[in-house]
Amino acid sequence: ESRHHIRLRIFLTDRSLLDIYYNQATQKTAFAHIQKARRIFGADNTNGFWHWHPVEDPEKHVPADKEIAFGEFLRCVEEYLSKA
Repeated sequence: ESRHHIRLRIFLTDRSLLDIYYNQATQKTAFAHIQKARRIFGADNTNGFWHWHPVEDPEKHVPADKEIAFGEFLRCVEEYLSKA
């Protein structure tokens, strides 16, 4: 999107999508699973700390004890979709 940040959208077969964002200047990283234009699950490092936005309440911030890699986020999305 610019010299300092990028946003990727990955469209899934169930009509949901993954939104991946990274800003080099602020070091912000965010991953979100979006369904019907709403985040249903996510993870990011807003305000300098990594946290989850759980499926049960995507507005909630659940602290993570370490950086959340995209692969870990993707495994959680796959697990959620396998149960749906």
